[in-house]
Amino acid sequence: MKYVVKVERKRNLVEVISNLGGEGVSKCIQCGSCMSVCPVTLVGFDYPNKKLFKFVQMGEEDPLLSDPSPWACVACGRCIEVCSQDVNPFSVYFALRRLQVRGFRIHPLAKEAVGSIYESGHAIFVDNSEEREKFGLPEVSSAAKSKKDLNEIREILRSSDISDLGILPR
Repeated sequence: MKYVVKVERKRNLVEVISNLGGEGVSKCIQCGSCMSVCPVTLVGFDYPNKKLFKFVQMGEEDPLLSDPSPWACVACGRCIEVCSQDVNPFSVYFALRRLQVRGFRIHPLAKEAVGSIYESGHAIFVDNSEEREKFGLPEVSSAAKSKKDLNEIREILRSSDISDLGILPR
């Protein structure tokens, strides 16, 4: 009987994450390719994709609700390019963010990231336009430099589930 319950929890959590946009999570084979190119891993997070995706596959929701890793994702897309199983780890991370928001279990790192997104349009914003110009590189488009884009991002945040948490600047 325990086995049946565990299988049901597993299927339900995979389904929940899939419905939140992380459709590929069940295809993850834990190869680690995504982690080999992930800047989040390079700054010290211990293989968050492998760990979190395994929790989803095993039906273990509690560790997912308190882990800050999904909020550390910088949305660079490198993981998508190297995944041999078409998991799309980026989408799974955003599904995990949605799970945390809907569970009202948002990590302090997320509060900081959301505040920064609201203020600048980026979770982490570094204005390197002077350095780019010095090396003859073109300017990079940024929501931080476009009032229209920044207002659109703010409107999206205000109309999303995250607004229910009371962490958006007023």
